[in-house]
Amino acid sequence: MICPICGTVNLSSAETCTKCGRNLKPVFKDFRGSAVQPSQGTSRWQSRQDPLTYSRKEKFTQVEIAKKMKNDYSYTRGDPTLKAIDGLTAFVSSPMKHPFNLDDYLIEACNLIQKQFSIREVSIGLKGDDGLYRFKALVGFREDAERAMRRVAYRREEFGDSATYKGTMISKYTKLFLAEDSPFKEDEKDTYSRPLLLDATRHSPSESIEGDYLDFSMLGADGSLLGWIEISGTRAGQLPDIATIKWVELIGQIIAYTMTARDAQSHLRSTG
Repeated sequence: MICPICGTVNLSSAETCTKCGRNLKPVFKDFRGSAVQPSQGTSRWQSRQDPLTYSRKEKFTQVEIAKKMKNDYSYTRGDPTLKAIDGLTAFVSSPMKHPFNLDDYLIEACNLIQKQFSIREVSIGLKGDDGLYRFKALVGFREDAERAMRRVAYRREEFGDSATYKGTMISKYTKLFLAEDSPFKEDEKDTYSRPLLLDATRHSPSESIEGDYLDFSMLGADGSLLGWIEISGTRAGQLPDIATIKWVELIGQIIAYTMTARDAQSHLRSTG
């Protein structure tokens, strides 16, 4: 409790100031003018009506307030959530660069996901002019695995509930594939960075082993599949947590929006 006379900070239970001896308990007047000590249940509103208790006001300059806020902003940069927001802010600003390069943009998205969420491998695939889907950007893979992935082409129906690629939809955008379901074709084993570990044993529900991955659909305004983001487990050998999944879903839809908006702009320019 701060003494309203000398400004000394006292214990909240103190009745008198340790420095000047002033009574720290607020005194109120009842309707007859008699002094009344507030009960234990005195409201905060009542206490604020005592001019003696709340007569002292701290004063800060604009410079001090701005300096404090600037320092607070700097000190919180180590927070994982805020770091992810910083990375996403830079990524969202990227399409405004001229000239815009889609390949660079997709690599930037892969690097953002890998760095911010400690994912081992990240890839992004898009629908081509021939209607097939292929990987366009890959980060964290061995060179031979990357070459093998770029050779693979997928049909739209293979992203649904097909017998070829078993998995579990855990949200509107995200499908989980576990190694136990053998979520690959025999001719796709070369696409794995660690094929010798495909038969590894899982020791806990949160552990990630070779063969696990998640696909994040990037959907257009009409629900069409524009492409997908694919991630493995984390560098610590764990399946990505729900917060990471939601972040990647958000990044996927930002990419989908960017592609849709730029296609619309190109169409307007060509028809205008």
